[in-house]
This record gives sequence, structure tokens and C-alpha cells, in this order.
Amino acid sequence: MVTQLSPQRFDLPKIDGWAAGDNRQLSFVVTQDGDPKDITADDIRWQLLERPYHDSDDAVLSGDSEGVEIRREGVVDAEAGEFRVDIGASATGGLWGEFTQRVVVDPPNDTQQTWRGGVVLEDAGATVE
Repeated sequence: MVTQLSPQRFDLPKIDGWAAGDNRQLSFVVTQDGDPKDITADDIRWQLLERPYHDSDDAVLSGDSEGVEIRREGVVDAEAGEFRVDIGASATGGLWGEFTQRVVVDPPNDTQQTWRGGVVLEDAGATVE
């Protein structure tokens, strides 16, 4: 599923049922006035936070974390506003609970935009009775 990021909406759809220790690909397309926005020169950041308004320094995972990669070329087209966040299984091992993902698109000489949405990482070792 591709999540559309537009200036008119700042909420991301909630991600439920993500088992800790499982890999995930999060696909996004940035739009402006309904059309894909060229993001080749934009700074793109992704973070997983314990609280929605925590500082970037408090992220439990980010694009700088081992096992997390923000892809802007090859499998996506940055000129068409596309990017993908690849999160390896090792990155989420040991994490479980409710988090907030934050996506930041920061174009040069323009206003930064931020989107947030809930993420539930389930304890892979938990059993349901």
C-alpha cells in the first residue's frame, strides 16, 4: 500500500498487527496540489517515536538506525514524489507496544512538512489464549 502525503492532510494511517522482528516496507508518494512533487532535492526523514511529539533525538528507530533505509532511487522515482522506508527484521526485534511514526519532508528554501501516525508493534513471543 502506498501512502499519499499531501499538505492538506497530516495524519498517517495507523499500522496494526506488525510483529516485532518482522521486516516492513513503507511506501510513500508526496503530492502538491494533487500532483506528484519532485523530491530529489528534499531532505526526507522517518522516525519511530514512543510519543507523538517527542524530539527526533528520542526516536527508537530512524533512517539512521541499523536495519532502516530510506530509499529514494532504484525501486522508487523521487521525481514522481516516491520514496520507501525499508525496515529490516533486526531493527524491530525487542520493540513492542504503541509508537508513532513521523515522516518529514524538508525541501530547500521552502516549508518543512510533517506527518504522524500510530504504529502497534506486537510482541512476537506473546501467545493468545
